Amino acid sequence: MATLQEIGDELGVSRERVRQLEERARLKCGAPRNRNAVEATLRQILVLARSRRLSHDLGAPNDVP
Repeated sequence: MATLQEIGDELGVSRERVRQLEERARLKCGAPRNRNAVEATLRQILVLARSRRLSHDLGAPNDVP
């Protein structure tokens, strides 16, 4: 799993902001049994951010599906 710093670098935010977003997602899920769902969602966000950054770096349009 990526560190908060790595995720923040990918998203262009601080590691503290990533921590805040992660905590907010966990609180919204409520029960600890949903932890895996929260982590999976955070991973999907990171993958999307990486693909958009890669597309941008390659000169592709930002609306990559």
